[in-house]
Amino acid sequence: MKVVLRKSFLKDANSLPVKIKELLLRQTDIFIIDHHDTRLHTKKLSGKFDGFYSFRLTREFRVIYCFEAKDIAIFVEIGNRKNIYK
Repeated sequence: MKVVLRKSFLKDANSLPVKIKELLLRQTDIFIIDHHDTRLHTKKLSGKFDGFYSFRLTREFRVIYCFEAKDIAIFVEIGNRKNIYK
């Protein structure tokens, strides 16, 4: 799996605490190997996020992504689950 990071995703990721950044790296490695890995707690989103998915970094932080092709994922947004879905 190839992962593409949007500029807005990188900007938000750079402002995260160091521990969350470390988790992002670990979870991204897992995602690249198998995006269905249960450790990611992947969810298909609906409503205005139809066609997008999310996976968990912590109980509070999520990554929203979509697929450009079968083997190319675009990480769109990262943030606190209370704010990210608005």
